Amino acid sequence: SEAHFIGHSFGTIVVSWMLQNSQVVTSASLLDPVCFLLVKHDILTNALYAEHDDPLQVTVTYFVFRELYVAHTLARNFFWQQNDLAPETLDRPSLVLLSGRDAIVPAHSVRRLLQAE
Repeated sequence: SEAHFIGHSFGTIVVSWMLQNSQVVTSASLLDPVCFLLVKHDILTNALYAEHDDPLQVTVTYFVFRELYVAHTLARNFFWQQNDLAPETLDRPSLVLLSGRDAIVPAHSVRRLLQAE
């Protein structure tokens, strides 16, 4: 059985696991992917520690990233380097869509990384 996997934001980490460990995935779409460049401090800082001016981002930060179990998982049980997806490991057709103003994903850095491959 084969499938096309789609992931958005932190959901792209699950898709990256599937890409790296399963032959079920024939292609993938990664929307605002956090699975690239997890070794950079940007994503961690933007998700957990950044102070935001935008009311929507303040709300998301408070209700999502400050939630007890999410905060504990990201701070204590999430192995950032093991969840990083290297572009050279993408051996199946993949679509990557980046938002220019994403509050978490450093879109400019991800774009440069993918263009270099």
